[in-house]
Amino acid sequence: MKSETKLGHLNAWLFLAGIGALLTASATGHDLLFHTLAELFVIALSFSIFSLTWACRHNLNSSYLIVLGAAYGSSGLVDALHILTVRELQLIPALTSSQPTWFWLTTRCIEVIAALAAPLLIARKVDFGRAAAAFAALALAIYLAIGYGGWSAALPEGGGLTPINNENETLIIVLLLGAHALLWYVRGALPPGVFPLLAASQLLALVTGICLIRHNTSGDFIAELGHYCRFASVILIYAAIVLTGVRRPAQQLQQEQAEKELRLARVNNKLLASEERNLRVQSVGGFGGWHLDIAADELTCSDEAYRIFGIPAGTAMSMKSFLTCVHADDHAKVSMVWQAALAQRAPYDLEHRIIADGQIKWVRGRAELELDDDGRAVAALGSVQDITEQRRSEDAIRTSEARLRRAELASGSGNWELHLDARTMHASEGASKLYGVPEGSLDLEIVQKIPLPEYRPLLDAALRNLVEQQIPYDVEFKIRVADSGEIRDIHSIAIYDASTRIVFGIIQDISERKRTEARLQLAAGVFTHAREGITITDPDGNIVEVNDAFTRISGYSREEVIGQNPRILKSGRQPPEFYEAMWRELSSQGHWSGEIWNRRKDGEIYAEILTISAVLDGNGKTRNYIALFTDITPIKEHQKQLERIAHYDILTGLPNRVLLADRLQQAIAQSQRRGQSVAVAYLDLDGFKAVNDRHGHDVGDELLIAIAQRMKEALREGDTLSRIGGDEFVAVLVDLERPQDCQPVLERLLRASASRIALDDLTLQVSASIGVTLYPQDGADADLLLRHADQALYVAKEAGKNRYHLFDVEQDAAVTTQRETLKHIERALARGELVLYYQPKVNMQSGAVIGAEALIRWQHPERGLLLPAAFLPVVEGHPLAVEMGEWVIDSALQQMAEWRAAGLDIPVSVNISAHQLQQDDFVPRLSALLARHPQIPASRLQLEVLETSALEDVTHVSGVMRGCHELGCDFALDDFGTGYSSLSYLKRLPAELIKIDQSFVRGMLDDLDDLAIVEGVLGLAAAFRRGVIAEGVESVAHGELLLSMGCQQAQGYAIARPMPGGEFPEWAANWRPDAAWTVWNKRSPCAADREAVFAEVELGHWRRAIDNHLANPEDVRLPVEVHDRHFCRWQETAASTRGQEAGFQSLLAAHARVRRAAVEPVEVEQHPDSDERAEVARQLQMLRTLIDRLIGDLRSLLRTETPTLPATPR
Repeated sequence: MKSETKLGHLNAWLFLAGIGALLTASATGHDLLFHTLAELFVIALSFSIFSLTWACRHNLNSSYLIVLGAAYGSSGLVDALHILTVRELQLIPALTSSQPTWFWLTTRCIEVIAALAAPLLIARKVDFGRAAAAFAALALAIYLAIGYGGWSAALPEGGGLTPINNENETLIIVLLLGAHALLWYVRGALPPGVFPLLAASQLLALVTGICLIRHNTSGDFIAELGHYCRFASVILIYAAIVLTGVRRPAQQLQQEQAEKELRLARVNNKLLASEERNLRVQSVGGFGGWHLDIAADELTCSDEAYRIFGIPAGTAMSMKSFLTCVHADDHAKVSMVWQAALAQRAPYDLEHRIIADGQIKWVRGRAELELDDDGRAVAALGSVQDITEQRRSEDAIRTSEARLRRAELASGSGNWELHLDARTMHASEGASKLYGVPEGSLDLEIVQKIPLPEYRPLLDAALRNLVEQQIPYDVEFKIRVADSGEIRDIHSIAIYDASTRIVFGIIQDISERKRTEARLQLAAGVFTHAREGITITDPDGNIVEVNDAFTRISGYSREEVIGQNPRILKSGRQPPEFYEAMWRELSSQGHWSGEIWNRRKDGEIYAEILTISAVLDGNGKTRNYIALFTDITPIKEHQKQLERIAHYDILTGLPNRVLLADRLQQAIAQSQRRGQSVAVAYLDLDGFKAVNDRHGHDVGDELLIAIAQRMKEALREGDTLSRIGGDEFVAVLVDLERPQDCQPVLERLLRASASRIALDDLTLQVSASIGVTLYPQDGADADLLLRHADQALYVAKEAGKNRYHLFDVEQDAAVTTQRETLKHIERALARGELVLYYQPKVNMQSGAVIGAEALIRWQHPERGLLLPAAFLPVVEGHPLAVEMGEWVIDSALQQMAEWRAAGLDIPVSVNISAHQLQQDDFVPRLSALLARHPQIPASRLQLEVLETSALEDVTHVSGVMRGCHELGCDFALDDFGTGYSSLSYLKRLPAELIKIDQSFVRGMLDDLDDLAIVEGVLGLAAAFRRGVIAEGVESVAHGELLLSMGCQQAQGYAIARPMPGGEFPEWAANWRPDAAWTVWNKRSPCAADREAVFAEVELGHWRRAIDNHLANPEDVRLPVEVHDRHFCRWQETAASTRGQEAGFQSLLAAHARVRRAAVEPVEVEQHPDSDERAEVARQLQMLRTLIDRLIGDLRSLLRTETPTLPATPR
């Protein structure tokens, strides 16, 4: 480090030695070259100081250095203008031969003012930008005073050394001595090591001034020495800023970084240990945790959660990526529950399915929301638990119960259907007989009346539970048979189809079934000829009897199975657990029913509905088991055919739209797991309609079959080709490592569809257009992917057919959004939803309403009244902006005509956008609009142009403004001071009015810089003989301050908010200015008023600093300086006119009390004692009260009339 420092010092000295040698050589060869190079080095260093201070302003922690850095920006700029306008160089033509001297004197004044201001402001927090702006304004004011004031008369033509220069340099030397004394006084407040550099710099600056007085010609040694000293003085200031703003902060940052890394390492070790414990707990419990940052949509999961979702640990996730893991059938439910939780700010507990590693899992998710102080949900914390095995058990129970119900439906006892929507009932013949009514006459009313009264509530509740809560319907009840009056015991089971809202049920006479079982034991004939297969076993399960239906269905003869166990029919399709559950239910319930797969003697597998019942003896022990079964293999085959019809195209055998949706969802899920792409190709045959029309639909169908087969052969294994209707197909291409991998397959599809096909004696040929979109590049869902591919298809067709086109996601989204927004705005313009509001402009002093500004609003039918910022940026630069601008002008002229007819004749200003103003035909179109309203003089329409937009093409804008002037219209320069215009621009733009930007007006009560800017704009307006109006007058105090500065015209919320045109006349008739404003009718602003205004703002700033310190004494430093500089200046100025007034003398006494009250708290604060803290606070409260009273007394005195000379009007 030390060697690097020495090397840096050596380089610096070498750099200075080189510059000195260069200057010496230049001085020897040519005086002008020496002078120019010396000044250029100083200018370069000045700009370097300014730039370095700006870059390091947050690290300097020294108002002294910030003030110097801010000043050298203006100093360097003016010094550069001095060089550029020197007569011998003439890089920029000078207005007069003395102008270079004007710039030189301005530079010297700025440097000495900075040296004086820096120590005075060392205790304040100085904003670099505002300080730079203040010095820039000060430089401009000094330049104008030298060049156009009385000073310029003392400068002879031709420049050079003059008596006024000597006097100036003598004054600068005196001021520098004062600055050096102030520097010595505040040296303790400077950063370490800075004071020697700054002291040496000021001493060199003194030598510079002495040399400039002493030299007689520009080429003598004294002049050279002056330039060397000035250069060295500036280098020392640069070194002070580098030392404070760069080197020391860098060293502090290195030390702080090392400490932070040590603390971070300790925290990380603790976090790792805690995380390891949490992971073990989650793994043991089978659940994972997660946290969601809602605003950033960042989902953080534990390792166990990643394992449950089948996602590698550490994979970046969001709410959107989580939803892609959710099963398609549960996606809507999960989204709805999540949205409801956000809306209600409530926790949720939900079971749903996910797709993990290609398999379906059941999970239980629970979460709670984290809310901020305003009650908004900012995050969610939750857990996820794998409950797949639990749900499988529950599903097995439900499946068993469903099989039992279906078996009883097929038993022939009786069945019925209840259509809930139609309130109708259909019953079989057996059901009608059981109820004792003729077949076909059993309806809902009879069914509700036949059960005995005590059972009716039971039946109603069971049916309601079945429909509303899916609770199984299984009841036993008694009925009175309609035709005989017999009482019967009935057992009823029902199921509910939610898709059709139909209840399917079976009923059975329990007593008859028991009698039938007894008769089966006695009546072998009935047993033998039953249609259902019947097997009787002993308690151990050995077959003791079978009927003929058993032999017919199984293929085994009676002799082959007697003594055997029924397991000889076992197919092996059911696991051992299936049979264990069956025997458990049979043992506990005495019966079992369900579907089962068995094997015939010839090895053929068949499906049957099986019912097993236990036959008990008199002691309640099992004597036999009776099994009844029906072969349902034909029904199963029929179901399989129905499923194929539901999922495949009948003509081509390709998957239809239903199966395509499932395949596409699987492809998307697979793409997410493997990190690959999926291509969705929407294909339409070109020229197929002509084939159909010419050769008929039969030939067309054969052509479709042939083309479908060829396209299917063109695909790879794993790809899907689907026919979704007519001559439209969709191909899903999977396992694409890169998006371009789909191109060979697409080319093969084009070739396959365009190949010649021979059908009998015909040879036909068509082609295909293909629209393609890629997932996840197109991050849409399955339906939207198809729509995007369809959109790309039409682009391919429009491009000439027999080709493919890729869908552009970003372009489509951006164009669609902008197009839709523009369409809505255009529709709003056509429907009359755009309206104009008008904000009054008034003379605060006289109370006259002098005009109004038209402001556009959108009365949106759904979102209410929208301000311009909500929609104008969208139309910026679009032709619609011109149309809207003309509508504003036309509507404003129409409103002016209505006001004029009602007796209100005031000018109205409208805002003109840069795009509209730069139209070549703006002036003719404006003329046409004015012609439509001949009753309105063009002079009553004022056009407001933003300062920044006018500067984009000053020449063109100036020409347009002159053309509008010829029509009679005036211009106002809006938001003045916010752009980067120069005085030359202000001179070139023929605007009659300057509008002070509302940001400066709003802040001038609290900020001396804003107040200075407002005063500067008022001065510019007076200098250029332009009118001026202030925007943003939001309080009576704003108006009072403006009036005291000579500004009478204003607009803002303190006067009126923008209002509809219909309300304006009534407001204008009733408006009266505040009494505090009308005081200025009796007096005019004077020279003392300026200092009074600044004094009031300065005292208010001091009072707020005390308030901040009282509120937080540990963190906010007490201002040690008495803030009354402007008050003292006002006191000196006003003494000549108000010196004998009692109020003035009272105010001076109040000021003296404030100064005395400020001394002791500051002294105690600098040497604090714990016992004196309370006393300091009390004294500060008293000081604050005295300052308040002083401000109030000052305001009161300013409002009293006194004979003074008026200030220059602005």
